[in-house]
Amino acid sequence: MIARGASLEATVAQLCEEIEAMLPDITCTVLRVDRNGLVHPLAGPSLPADYLAGLDNVVIGPQVGSCGTAAYFAEPVIVTDIEHDSRWVRFREPALKLGMKACWSMPIFDAERIVIGTIAFYCRTYRSPGDSERRFIETCVHLCEIAFGRHERVLERERRATTDALTQLPNRYAFNQALSQLPCDEAGAWAVLIIDLDNLKVTNDFYGHDAGDCMIEAVAGRVAAGVAPDRIFRIGGDEFAIIVQQEESLHDLDAFARGILSRLDDPVHCNGSLIAPAATIGGAVFMPEDGGPETVKQNADFALYHAKDSGRGGFIRYWPGLDTRITHRIVAVRNLESALNDRRIEVHYQPVFDLLTGEIRCLEALCRLRNRAGGVVPARDFLDAISDRRLARALTGHMFELIGNDALYWRDADLENYPITVNITEADIREGHVLDQFQRLSSTYPIAPDGIILDLSAHLYQLVGRGEVNGQVQILRGLGIRVTLDDFGTAPVSLRNLLTAPVDAIKIDVGSLETAVENGPETAFIEAAVLIGRRLGIELIAKSIDNRRCAATLVELGCQLGQGMHCSPPLSRDEIRDMLVGKPREGIRSATAV
Repeated sequence: MIARGASLEATVAQLCEEIEAMLPDITCTVLRVDRNGLVHPLAGPSLPADYLAGLDNVVIGPQVGSCGTAAYFAEPVIVTDIEHDSRWVRFREPALKLGMKACWSMPIFDAERIVIGTIAFYCRTYRSPGDSERRFIETCVHLCEIAFGRHERVLERERRATTDALTQLPNRYAFNQALSQLPCDEAGAWAVLIIDLDNLKVTNDFYGHDAGDCMIEAVAGRVAAGVAPDRIFRIGGDEFAIIVQQEESLHDLDAFARGILSRLDDPVHCNGSLIAPAATIGGAVFMPEDGGPETVKQNADFALYHAKDSGRGGFIRYWPGLDTRITHRIVAVRNLESALNDRRIEVHYQPVFDLLTGEIRCLEALCRLRNRAGGVVPARDFLDAISDRRLARALTGHMFELIGNDALYWRDADLENYPITVNITEADIREGHVLDQFQRLSSTYPIAPDGIILDLSAHLYQLVGRGEVNGQVQILRGLGIRVTLDDFGTAPVSLRNLLTAPVDAIKIDVGSLETAVENGPETAFIEAAVLIGRRLGIELIAKSIDNRRCAATLVELGCQLGQGMHCSPPLSRDEIRDMLVGKPREGIRSATAV
């Protein structure tokens, strides 16, 4: 049976039956000894079930029958009189009721001579084994050691197959197995959380992979301690999964997830460096309409995906419809990646005018994607894809290249090169690629530092305002590159931010002015922005100027710079060329006769 790969229980049960067939006055049993010194019956085909149950979880010791004593001292124990042997005081009554008079027990060792089991020979007469029986018993012990050894190797292979080597947590295979066994008959009975380490790659790149491993181990230990008795698994290089089944945790999953994140607040000491783990969590609770555990896991992945897009470091719980949004993003990513590979990305330029003179002050570079049918797709239709950092970096680099080529084109046509505003992404500002991209641009194309204006959304400016990337931005400004804060007023940007992280211009969206009431909140906001700009030496640019009334109102309120469909739509480089060689634009004030 050993050769055929039968289970340990089946193998030792068969061995006991064969021993009893060869020695009719012997009753045989085999026990396993665990690492805590507890015994567990594996086989005893001729002994009653209640007798074997009485042996389960008994602690080995110097006075614990023949088997417990043999395991404790790691040596054979020959008891010839159970009734009067002090080692059997606690266990003699059940044995005597079965007619047992003597018991010979032998320890079973592993390869390192650690006791992992015992084999016992009960006899119904008062005696010790004869010489031939002793040799036979030695053979039986050897067979048991072979069977136990094979079993341990199988367990070790299974453990390795289901255990992550670095953290000793159950791995993805174990997670899939556990997931498949979860009950699917009660809504809200369990949930899945997926944890992603946001800064593992940066840690590996900056501090080395040993430091990255150190951080992973620390995170695994902290989270495992915090979620027990719920189970945590390491399912990828920087991903962990938790199966949540505790009622208290399920009752407030948001608080449970926040508790996990709070355990990562303290930095980790790794190879002499202090590294602060950063993580994002997505989660989903089982509902009957999910159909099965795999759907819950997929929903948790969708939630994680969305959480990372929305701003890393938090928790998002799946809600119906989130997967549709994520699917839309995946399609957008594929379309943008394909367009970059096929060089179907174009730049259109929308001028910013002096509203008093009609002169062009700068050009805002707007990304456009040309689909395979030749149609032009505006940036808003593939904006979701820019949350993919790899694509965002590639797109910004490609935009710089296109802008450089257009600058050459206009220079060769003897036209003035106006400053160009470039919208940059969170990936650019977080990872510091803008400086490298600009240096490549200026070394190849006729664009000086003051020929580039970086456009930061209000959300990105918050990162600058908190100091996370302020140093990078101020280095760029020190080179002469100007910075514009876009959509001023749409995010909580304080005056203190403008003082500690200064910019050269702020943009406001004035699309609502068309229906604004005179002296209403819209005009009050613009007046306040004009005043802030003047006091801080910051230019104010109005965007979304879509009609003459809006333009006239802006001039009256003191806003001198603007762009929008009323002034000029986004234009191709050829259309910009035609505009520059044509007649000057008439000033808005004279055109509206204000």
